[in-house]
Amino acid sequence: TINNLTSNYYGVGTNLTFGVTPYDGYEYGTQVNSTTINVTVAANIVPVASNVNITPATVTSITPEVGGTWTYTDSNGNPENATVYEWYINGTRALKDGLVSYWKFDNDAKDSQGSNHGKSENKVTNITGKIKNGYLFESANSGGVKLNNRNGLDITTFSIGMWLKPNLTTDNSVFFSNFRDLGSFGGWAVGMDRGLLGCGLNDVCLFTSANTGTNYQYTNYTYDFPNNSWSHLIITYQNSDKNVSFYINGNLKASKIATYAITMGAEIGTAIGNYSTAVFDGILDEVMLWNRTLTAQEIGDLYNMTFYGQIDSTGANHTINNITSRYFNLRTNLTFGVTPYDGYECSRTSFY
Repeated sequence: TINNLTSNYYGVGTNLTFGVTPYDGYEYGTQVNSTTINVTVAANIVPVASNVNITPATVTSITPEVGGTWTYTDSNGNPENATVYEWYINGTRALKDGLVSYWKFDNDAKDSQGSNHGKSENKVTNITGKIKNGYLFESANSGGVKLNNRNGLDITTFSIGMWLKPNLTTDNSVFFSNFRDLGSFGGWAVGMDRGLLGCGLNDVCLFTSANTGTNYQYTNYTYDFPNNSWSHLIITYQNSDKNVSFYINGNLKASKIATYAITMGAEIGTAIGNYSTAVFDGILDEVMLWNRTLTAQEIGDLYNMTFYGQIDSTGANHTINNITSRYFNLRTNLTFGVTPYDGYECSRTSFY
Protein backbone atom coordinates (compact mmCIF):
# COMPACT_ATOMS: atom_id res chain seq x y z
CA THR A 1 0.00 0.00 0.00
CA ILE A 2 1.14 3.54 -0.84
CA ASN A 3 -0.20 6.06 1.64
CA ASN A 4 -0.56 9.83 1.86
CA LEU A 5 -1.73 10.44 -1.69
CA THR A 6 -3.75 13.46 -0.57
CA SER A 7 -5.77 15.91 -2.59
CA ASN A 8 -3.01 18.47 -2.09
CA TYR A 9 -1.18 16.91 -5.03
CA TYR A 10 -3.91 15.79 -7.41
CA GLY A 11 -6.68 17.59 -9.26
CA VAL A 12 -9.94 16.28 -10.66
CA GLY A 13 -9.31 13.81 -13.50
CA THR A 14 -5.72 13.03 -12.50
CA ASN A 15 -4.81 9.48 -13.57
CA LEU A 16 -2.76 7.46 -11.09
CA THR A 17 -0.97 4.34 -12.34
CA PHE A 18 0.13 1.60 -9.97
CA GLY A 19 2.90 -0.59 -11.42
CA VAL A 20 4.14 -3.92 -10.01
CA THR A 21 7.42 -5.52 -11.12
CA PRO A 22 8.25 -8.84 -9.36
CA TYR A 23 11.76 -10.32 -9.45
CA ASP A 24 12.87 -13.92 -8.82
CA GLY A 25 14.72 -13.36 -5.56
CA TYR A 26 18.25 -12.81 -6.83
CA GLU A 27 20.15 -9.57 -6.77
CA TYR A 28 20.42 -9.56 -10.56
CA GLY A 29 17.42 -11.74 -11.32
CA THR A 30 15.20 -11.92 -14.38
CA GLN A 31 11.96 -9.89 -14.58
CA VAL A 32 8.92 -12.18 -14.58
CA ASN A 33 6.01 -9.87 -15.43
CA SER A 34 4.48 -6.44 -14.81
CA THR A 35 0.94 -5.46 -13.86
CA THR A 36 -0.62 -1.97 -13.91
CA ILE A 37 -3.82 -0.74 -12.31
CA ASN A 38 -5.25 2.65 -13.30
CA VAL A 39 -7.02 4.82 -10.75
CA THR A 40 -8.70 8.13 -11.68
CA VAL A 41 -9.42 10.86 -9.13
CA ALA A 42 -13.17 11.50 -9.24
CA ALA A 43 -14.75 14.95 -9.39
CA ASN A 44 -15.92 16.43 -6.14
CA ILE A 45 -19.63 16.80 -5.42
CA VAL A 46 -20.58 20.46 -5.14
CA PRO A 47 -22.09 21.34 -1.74
CA VAL A 48 -25.60 22.75 -1.60
CA ALA A 49 -27.06 25.84 0.04
CA SER A 50 -30.81 25.54 0.52
CA ASN A 51 -33.61 27.28 2.39
CA VAL A 52 -32.17 30.68 1.51
CA ASN A 53 -34.43 33.35 2.98
CA ILE A 54 -34.63 36.98 4.01
CA THR A 55 -36.48 37.89 7.18
CA PRO A 56 -38.65 39.94 7.22
CA ALA A 57 -39.76 39.56 3.60
CA THR A 58 -41.31 43.05 3.56
CA VAL A 59 -40.23 45.98 5.68
CA THR A 60 -43.25 48.13 6.47
CA SER A 61 -41.74 50.30 9.18
CA ILE A 62 -38.38 51.26 10.64
CA THR A 63 -36.63 48.05 11.57
CA PRO A 64 -33.24 47.47 13.20
CA GLU A 65 -32.12 44.68 10.91
CA VAL A 66 -32.87 42.38 8.02
CA GLY A 67 -31.40 38.88 8.18
CA GLY A 68 -30.37 36.42 5.50
CA THR A 69 -30.29 32.75 6.48
CA TRP A 70 -29.46 29.49 4.78
CA THR A 71 -28.79 25.81 5.46
CA TYR A 72 -25.60 24.11 4.29
CA THR A 73 -25.27 20.45 3.33
CA ASP A 74 -22.33 18.54 1.88
CA SER A 75 -22.93 14.95 0.77
CA ASN A 76 -19.16 14.34 0.80
CA GLY A 77 -18.92 15.32 4.45
CA ASN A 78 -16.07 17.72 3.69
CA PRO A 79 -15.36 20.68 5.95
CA GLU A 80 -17.16 23.77 4.63
CA ASN A 81 -15.12 26.86 5.31
CA ALA A 82 -15.63 29.14 2.35
CA THR A 83 -19.30 30.03 2.01
CA VAL A 84 -19.62 33.47 0.44
CA TYR A 85 -22.82 35.40 0.94
CA GLU A 86 -23.74 38.60 -0.88
CA TRP A 87 -26.56 41.09 -1.05
CA TYR A 88 -28.00 42.42 -4.29
CA ILE A 89 -29.77 45.79 -4.33
CA ASN A 90 -32.45 46.03 -7.05
CA GLY A 91 -30.76 43.17 -8.88
CA THR A 92 -27.27 44.72 -8.85
CA ARG A 93 -24.47 42.84 -7.15
CA ALA A 94 -23.68 45.01 -4.20
CA LEU A 95 -20.17 46.46 -4.09
CA LYS A 96 -18.71 44.19 -6.80
CA ASP A 97 -19.24 46.82 -9.52
CA GLY A 98 -15.86 48.37 -10.27
CA LEU A 99 -14.02 46.28 -7.67
CA VAL A 100 -10.48 45.94 -9.06
CA SER A 101 -8.70 44.11 -6.24
CA TYR A 102 -9.52 42.62 -2.85
CA TRP A 103 -6.77 41.49 -0.48
CA LYS A 104 -8.24 39.48 2.41
CA PHE A 105 -4.84 38.69 3.99
CA ASP A 106 -6.10 35.27 5.04
CA ASN A 107 -2.73 33.47 5.28
CA ASP A 108 -1.37 35.15 2.15
CA ALA A 109 -1.55 38.30 0.02
CA LYS A 110 -3.57 36.87 -2.87
CA ASP A 111 -5.96 39.15 -4.73
CA SER A 112 -9.37 37.47 -4.43
CA GLN A 113 -10.96 39.69 -7.08
CA GLY A 114 -8.26 40.17 -9.72
CA SER A 115 -4.70 39.07 -10.45
CA ASN A 116 -2.76 41.65 -8.44
CA HIS A 117 -1.29 39.17 -6.01
CA GLY A 118 1.12 40.53 -3.43
CA LYS A 119 4.30 39.28 -1.81
CA SER A 120 5.03 40.01 1.84
CA GLU A 121 8.43 41.52 2.58
CA ASN A 122 10.53 41.77 5.76
CA LYS A 123 8.67 39.76 8.37
CA VAL A 124 5.05 40.73 7.77
CA THR A 125 3.10 38.44 10.12
CA ASN A 126 -0.26 36.78 9.43
CA ILE A 127 -2.37 36.95 12.61
CA THR A 128 -6.01 37.22 13.67
CA GLY A 129 -7.67 40.06 11.76
CA LYS A 130 -11.04 41.77 11.67
CA ILE A 131 -12.48 38.99 9.48
CA LYS A 132 -10.52 35.76 9.85
CA ASN A 133 -6.85 36.73 9.44
CA GLY A 134 -4.97 39.95 8.72
CA TYR A 135 -1.39 41.17 8.28
CA LEU A 136 0.68 42.70 11.08
CA PHE A 137 3.10 45.37 9.84
CA GLU A 138 5.98 46.60 12.00
CA SER A 139 8.12 49.63 11.24
CA ALA A 140 11.09 48.03 13.01
CA ASN A 141 11.12 45.39 10.27
CA SER A 142 10.28 47.77 7.38
CA GLY A 143 7.58 45.28 6.48
CA GLY A 144 5.14 45.61 3.62
CA VAL A 145 3.31 43.83 0.82
CA LYS A 146 4.63 44.50 -2.67
CA LEU A 147 2.31 44.03 -5.64
CA ASN A 148 4.29 42.69 -8.56
CA ASN A 149 1.30 42.57 -10.90
CA ARG A 150 -0.52 45.85 -11.47
CA ASN A 151 -3.45 44.95 -13.71
CA GLY A 152 -5.99 47.74 -13.55
CA LEU A 153 -4.17 49.69 -10.84
CA ASP A 154 -3.29 52.69 -13.01
CA ILE A 155 -6.49 54.41 -11.93
CA THR A 156 -6.99 58.07 -11.11
CA THR A 157 -10.61 57.90 -9.89
CA PHE A 158 -11.01 55.36 -7.12
CA SER A 159 -12.25 54.24 -3.71
CA ILE A 160 -9.82 52.56 -1.32
CA GLY A 161 -11.09 50.82 1.81
CA MET A 162 -9.69 48.72 4.64
CA TRP A 163 -9.97 47.69 8.26
CA LEU A 164 -7.04 48.89 10.37
CA LYS A 165 -5.91 48.37 13.95
CA PRO A 166 -3.00 50.74 14.63
CA ASN A 167 -0.24 50.29 17.15
CA LEU A 168 1.53 53.51 16.34
CA THR A 169 4.87 54.41 17.82
CA THR A 170 6.01 56.83 15.08
CA ASP A 171 4.41 59.48 12.87
CA ASN A 172 5.25 57.63 9.63
CA SER A 173 2.36 55.46 8.49
CA VAL A 174 1.23 54.71 4.95
CA PHE A 175 -1.56 52.19 4.40
CA PHE A 176 -1.56 51.95 0.60
CA SER A 177 0.78 53.56 -1.92
CA ASN A 178 0.25 53.67 -5.65
CA PHE A 179 3.68 55.20 -6.03
CA ARG A 180 6.78 53.80 -4.42
CA ASP A 181 9.79 55.74 -5.64
CA LEU A 182 10.36 59.14 -4.02
CA GLY A 183 12.32 60.14 -7.12
CA SER A 184 9.40 59.76 -9.55
CA PHE A 185 6.26 61.87 -9.78
CA GLY A 186 2.69 60.86 -10.39
CA GLY A 187 0.37 58.60 -8.43
CA TRP A 188 -1.28 58.62 -5.03
CA ALA A 189 -1.08 57.16 -1.53
CA VAL A 190 -3.18 56.91 1.63
CA GLY A 191 -1.66 57.31 5.09
CA MET A 192 -1.83 58.97 8.49
CA ASP A 193 0.43 60.93 10.85
CA ARG A 194 2.94 61.08 8.03
CA GLY A 195 4.80 64.28 8.88
CA LEU A 196 5.36 64.76 5.12
CA LEU A 197 4.27 67.96 3.36
CA GLY A 198 2.28 69.08 6.38
CA CYS A 199 0.28 65.90 6.91
CA GLY A 200 1.09 65.60 10.56
CA LEU A 201 -0.01 64.12 13.83
CA ASN A 202 -3.69 63.08 14.00
CA ASP A 203 -4.22 63.54 10.25
CA VAL A 204 -5.39 60.92 7.78
CA CYS A 205 -4.29 61.99 4.31
CA LEU A 206 -4.62 61.29 0.62
CA PHE A 207 -1.40 62.21 -1.22
CA THR A 208 -1.79 63.13 -4.88
CA SER A 209 0.78 63.96 -7.52
CA ALA A 210 0.79 65.04 -11.14
CA ASN A 211 3.46 63.54 -13.41
CA THR A 212 4.79 66.98 -14.34
CA GLY A 213 7.79 67.45 -12.06
CA THR A 214 5.67 69.00 -9.33
CA ASN A 215 5.81 67.75 -5.77
CA TYR A 216 3.28 65.66 -3.89
CA GLN A 217 0.48 67.41 -2.05
CA TYR A 218 -1.89 66.10 0.55
CA THR A 219 -5.57 66.43 1.41
CA ASN A 220 -6.23 65.74 5.06
CA TYR A 221 -8.91 65.07 7.63
CA THR A 222 -7.94 65.45 11.28
CA TYR A 223 -8.73 62.20 13.03
CA ASP A 224 -6.77 60.12 15.52
CA PHE A 225 -7.41 56.42 14.95
CA PRO A 226 -7.49 54.73 18.37
CA ASN A 227 -4.56 52.45 19.05
CA ASN A 228 -5.27 48.73 19.38
CA SER A 229 -8.87 49.11 18.17
CA TRP A 230 -10.42 48.28 14.80
CA SER A 231 -11.55 51.14 12.57
CA HIS A 232 -12.91 51.09 9.03
CA LEU A 233 -11.58 53.63 6.53
CA ILE A 234 -12.72 54.42 3.00
CA ILE A 235 -11.37 57.31 0.94
CA THR A 236 -12.97 58.19 -2.40
CA TYR A 237 -11.40 60.41 -5.05
CA GLN A 238 -12.93 61.81 -8.26
CA ASN A 239 -10.16 63.02 -10.56
CA SER A 240 -12.35 65.23 -12.75
CA ASP A 241 -13.13 67.66 -9.93
CA LYS A 242 -10.39 66.53 -7.47
CA ASN A 243 -12.99 65.81 -4.80
CA VAL A 244 -11.74 63.76 -1.83
CA SER A 245 -14.14 62.24 0.71
CA PHE A 246 -13.16 60.60 3.99
CA TYR A 247 -15.42 57.92 5.51
CA ILE A 248 -14.66 56.44 8.93
CA ASN A 249 -16.72 53.59 10.35
CA GLY A 250 -19.35 54.02 7.65
CA ASN A 251 -19.89 57.76 8.09
CA LEU A 252 -18.82 60.69 5.91
CA LYS A 253 -16.43 62.86 7.91
CA ALA A 254 -15.22 65.40 5.34
CA SER A 255 -15.18 66.26 1.64
CA LYS A 256 -12.40 68.46 0.27
CA ILE A 257 -10.77 69.49 -3.01
CA ALA A 258 -7.25 68.18 -3.67
CA THR A 259 -4.45 70.42 -4.94
CA TYR A 260 -3.43 68.21 -7.85
CA ALA A 261 -5.32 66.06 -10.28
CA ILE A 262 -3.58 62.68 -10.45
CA THR A 263 -1.54 61.39 -13.34
CA MET A 264 0.25 58.06 -13.16
CA GLY A 265 4.04 58.03 -13.53
CA ALA A 266 5.88 55.49 -15.66
CA GLU A 267 7.81 54.11 -12.69
CA ILE A 268 4.84 53.61 -10.41
CA GLY A 269 5.10 50.77 -7.93
CA THR A 270 2.36 49.64 -5.59
CA ALA A 271 2.64 48.48 -1.98
CA ILE A 272 0.39 47.90 1.02
CA GLY A 273 1.49 48.84 4.53
CA ASN A 274 4.46 50.97 3.56
CA TYR A 275 5.89 53.67 1.29
CA SER A 276 9.65 54.09 1.24
CA THR A 277 10.47 54.40 4.97
CA ALA A 278 6.89 55.18 6.06
CA VAL A 279 5.78 51.81 7.44
CA PHE A 280 2.45 51.27 9.15
CA ASP A 281 2.59 49.87 12.69
CA GLY A 282 -0.45 47.68 13.24
CA ILE A 283 -2.82 45.27 11.50
CA LEU A 284 -4.49 45.75 8.11
CA ASP A 285 -7.32 43.56 6.84
CA GLU A 286 -9.85 43.37 4.00
CA VAL A 287 -8.12 45.92 1.73
CA MET A 288 -10.36 46.72 -1.25
CA LEU A 289 -9.83 48.96 -4.29
CA TRP A 290 -12.49 50.14 -6.75
CA ASN A 291 -12.09 52.09 -10.01
CA ARG A 292 -15.03 54.34 -9.13
CA THR A 293 -16.25 56.43 -6.20
CA LEU A 294 -18.60 54.50 -3.94
CA THR A 295 -21.78 56.19 -2.79
CA ALA A 296 -22.44 57.04 0.84
CA GLN A 297 -25.10 54.33 0.87
CA GLU A 298 -22.65 51.69 -0.39
CA ILE A 299 -20.04 52.69 2.16
CA GLY A 300 -22.57 52.52 4.97
CA ASP A 301 -23.61 49.08 3.75
CA LEU A 302 -20.01 47.90 3.60
CA TYR A 303 -19.33 48.91 7.18
CA ASN A 304 -22.60 47.54 8.57
CA MET A 305 -22.78 44.31 6.59
CA THR A 306 -20.25 41.54 6.05
CA PHE A 307 -20.74 41.11 2.29
CA TYR A 308 -17.73 38.87 1.88
CA GLY A 309 -17.82 36.97 5.15
CA GLN A 310 -16.90 33.32 5.49
CA ILE A 311 -18.56 30.82 7.77
CA ASP A 312 -16.62 28.09 9.56
CA SER A 313 -19.48 25.93 10.81
CA THR A 314 -21.49 23.21 9.11
CA GLY A 315 -25.19 22.53 8.87
CA ALA A 316 -26.38 25.69 10.60
CA ASN A 317 -28.40 28.78 9.78
CA HIS A 318 -26.58 32.10 9.70
CA THR A 319 -27.95 35.63 9.87
CA ILE A 320 -26.46 38.87 8.59
CA ASN A 321 -27.56 41.73 10.79
CA ASN A 322 -27.49 45.52 10.91
CA ILE A 323 -28.98 46.29 7.52
CA THR A 324 -30.67 49.43 8.75
CA SER A 325 -33.46 51.17 6.90
CA ARG A 326 -31.48 54.41 6.55
CA TYR A 327 -29.54 52.87 3.64
CA PHE A 328 -32.52 51.87 1.49
CA ASN A 329 -35.31 53.75 -0.20
CA LEU A 330 -39.00 52.88 -0.47
CA ARG A 331 -39.61 49.80 -2.66
CA THR A 332 -35.93 48.84 -2.76
CA ASN A 333 -35.64 45.14 -3.58
CA LEU A 334 -32.98 43.20 -1.65
CA THR A 335 -31.81 39.80 -2.84
CA PHE A 336 -29.70 37.52 -0.68
CA GLY A 337 -27.41 35.10 -2.56
CA VAL A 338 -25.35 32.25 -1.13
CA THR A 339 -22.54 30.42 -2.93
CA PRO A 340 -21.05 27.50 -0.98
CA TYR A 341 -17.55 26.32 -1.85
CA ASP A 342 -15.88 23.14 -0.78
CA GLY A 343 -12.50 22.32 0.67
CA TYR A 344 -9.70 24.51 1.91
CA GLU A 345 -8.02 27.82 1.30
CA CYS A 346 -4.69 28.23 -0.47
CA SER A 347 -2.53 25.32 -1.67
CA ARG A 348 -5.50 23.01 -1.51
CA THR A 349 -8.88 23.22 -3.21
CA SER A 350 -9.11 26.87 -4.23
CA PHE A 351 -12.21 28.98 -3.79
CA TYR A 352 -10.96 32.12 -5.52
